[in-house]
Amino acid sequence: MAGVQDLRQKLAHQLRGFSRTQKIGMAVAAVAVILGVLVAGRFSGKPDLAPLFTDLEASDAAAVTERLTSDGVPYELGDGGRTVLVPRDQLYELRINLAASGLPSGGTSGWSVLDDQGITASEFSQRVGYQRALEGELSKMVSSLDAVETATVRLVLPRDDAFALSDSKSSASVLIRTRPGRTLEPQQVQAIVNLVSSSVQGLDPEAVSVADTSGSVLVAPGSGMAEGVAGSSQQQQTDAFEVNLASEIRAMLVSVVGGGKATVTVNADLDFDKRQATSETFTEPVTADGERAPREQSTRTEEYAGAVPQDAGVLGAEQAAAGAGAAADGSSYTSNEERTSYAVNREVATTETAPGQVRRLSVAVLVDEAAIGAERVADVEALVNAAAGISAERGDQVVVTRMSFDDSQALAAETELAAAEAAQRAEARQRQLTTIATALVVLVVLALAYRSVRGSRRKRKLAADLASAQQSVASTLLEQQLAAEALGPVDLTAIESAVPAQREIGPSSVQARVASMVEEQPEEVALLLRSWLGDRRAVKR
Repeated sequence: MAGVQDLRQKLAHQLRGFSRTQKIGMAVAAVAVILGVLVAGRFSGKPDLAPLFTDLEASDAAAVTERLTSDGVPYELGDGGRTVLVPRDQLYELRINLAASGLPSGGTSGWSVLDDQGITASEFSQRVGYQRALEGELSKMVSSLDAVETATVRLVLPRDDAFALSDSKSSASVLIRTRPGRTLEPQQVQAIVNLVSSSVQGLDPEAVSVADTSGSVLVAPGSGMAEGVAGSSQQQQTDAFEVNLASEIRAMLVSVVGGGKATVTVNADLDFDKRQATSETFTEPVTADGERAPREQSTRTEEYAGAVPQDAGVLGAEQAAAGAGAAADGSSYTSNEERTSYAVNREVATTETAPGQVRRLSVAVLVDEAAIGAERVADVEALVNAAAGISAERGDQVVVTRMSFDDSQALAAETELAAAEAAQRAEARQRQLTTIATALVVLVVLALAYRSVRGSRRKRKLAADLASAQQSVASTLLEQQLAAEALGPVDLTAIESAVPAQREIGPSSVQARVASMVEEQPEEVALLLRSWLGDRRAVKR
């Protein structure tokens, strides 16, 4: 108990040696150190977490957290329970272990449904299980799209029956929930229809319907989605062509009239029809002499000699006599026949016209009248004609007009932009000032703490030097007294009359003066004490 009281007294004595400013600085420094230790301990004790799985279904999240709890692995949930966080050093090991257990299952059962069927399953159970498995796999496939959060696919598969009176066809319906802030483009909807129809045997794309959770029908059965997607694609190509051509013309006019002094609008009529034409051309080849080149020649010669047959006439003796007279007269003939076939060249040309040709182009240019004069309108129009590739045969049109521009909105926008930039600069400056002020406060606290510690050390050193000087002075007075006794009696009356003022100075007054000098001039007092001690050491030698 006495030791505790002594320690308390020593601490109180040490604290009395500090000034009020030093005590405040030490208290602030102690509080800062304690807060730093607490913050460091909090962050150092918390494990580094990493996402194990993200975008989990509720059933998968429940299964994963149950498994982690049974294994004694700490975890945290984020993103409304859709993300599971685990210590980073166990991340890959946990993924492998959970994957070996079939977790997560994806929220929808796929081909794993067939794993639970036994060999005694009926035909109906097998058919229903196959349909459920196919629906689950299609749902997973559609949900893998970036814009799709969840998807549900339902199939109608007719039963194959050889004695069926009517041929039923397959159909499918897809229900989609998109991610927040995302929408499905027509091409993406068509991709979903194609994926589902291509994954089911005998499923026609016209028999697939797609809807979203808001109740909007994206594709209705037999709606001709392909034509709609084609029309949307053509409109997008037309818009892109108009925007690119307008930006090119605008960039050219900036160097002529200046920025913000011209507005360009382009209206294009594009032909997206695909055409194929076949033409045949026949030509006659000629020889070096300029004659027609024969391809094939043939000659036929026929000769005959003998009696010329006569008409038969009337049967009987008269006919016989006439025939004998005619046979007595003989005759002959010769026939020559020559055939020549000439070569003919045949050229077949097939021409395909790619879609996207420009049928008609219209360009309107509005220029600020303060930028150019009326005499330069023709020059601007000629530049636009050349840049846009205007063709009079197509009926293209270019109109350049000078009008006064309204700059009020532009000036207001510039003013708002300047105000926003000024606010950003002020905020950045405020953050810098806050950082600098925080740094200065920390430096001041550290400086006060250092000064308080240094002042306490200096005071302790001065006290030690003062005690040593007092001992040195006492020993010096003792030596002087011994020397005086050896020399003989001294007339104290004369000494007292010579220094009468010293008798009035008491010990308390001397101590007060010394304390005041130590408080006001610590460096000079320390130097004086060191010189005294040095002199004392020199005398002892």
